[in-house]
Amino acid sequence: MQPTVSASSPGAPGYATLKYKSLTKARVYFATPAPGTPGQCDYYSFDTSGRYEVQDPRDYGLRGLMKMIDKMGAKVARAIIYDNQAPGRPEILRKERGSWNG
Repeated sequence: MQPTVSASSPGAPGYATLKYKSLTKARVYFATPAPGTPGQCDYYSFDTSGRYEVQDPRDYGLRGLMKMIDKMGAKVARAIIYDNQAPGRPEILRKERGSWNG
């Protein structure tokens, strides 16, 4: 039996802490999901560059998510970006039929 690793422990994978620390979250629904998959996936923003200080971390992370979703192109049927830190996780932006609304 493997020991469990908490999200804040040194051996935890990076995505575990990213899920809780990122300021924005994107849920992407795929146009043609692979058989046996849920057809959607969650992505979390990188709010720092890692090397340089970022003036507006929320905007930096949001632009990164939008760029990633745009690169996916026609694979994406719908993408919704949420505020990951606010109670109730309100929607910030939505991409449907190839255009951003928000």
